Amino acid sequence: MKKVLSLFAAAVFLSSCHDYWPQEDKDAYHQACMEEAKVWSGSEANSKAYCDCVLETVTTKYKTVDELMEHALEISSDPDIQKCKTAVEIPPVSDH
Repeated sequence: MKKVLSLFAAAVFLSSCHDYWPQEDKDAYHQACMEEAKVWSGSEANSKAYCDCVLETVTTKYKTVDELMEHALEISSDPDIQKCKTAVEIPPVSDH
């Protein structure tokens, strides 16, 4: 949930009246995602794969940052976003 809130905080910061996702908004959203994903993903490559998938999903589903914000509470349970996470191979936790 903390990850979702951080991503939405970034989206709120970027929210504007555009009817598309400007590249700087995409870059900022991806960077915020990367910072959160590196905590659980196990590698930079996993973080990038996950965040690329999430960015593609949200920019396809929601045509603007404002539209994304209107659906903020739904994002964490969105099946398409969940697919992004399950597609990433997370290394097993060591017993040491």
